[in-house]
Amino acid sequence: MVDVQAASPVEVRSFTIQTADRSRFTFTARGDVGFTASHLREHMLVAERVKVTYVKEREGLRALRVEDAP
Repeated sequence: MVDVQAASPVEVRSFTIQTADRSRFTFTARGDVGFTASHLREHMLVAERVKVTYVKEREGLRALRVEDAP
């Protein structure tokens, strides 16, 4: 996790992750994705991995669910 944009402390607007090979992917979010914006920021601060379930839309990638990575 390298960036989190929030609509509120709870609602995520978008976030960017960086993979092991340093590729970056930015996801938008609408509604509940499983984590609050503040929880995603915690993951970003301590570099904890996440698993993102998403769909590819015309506008880009939209996160459906974010979970702790195994």
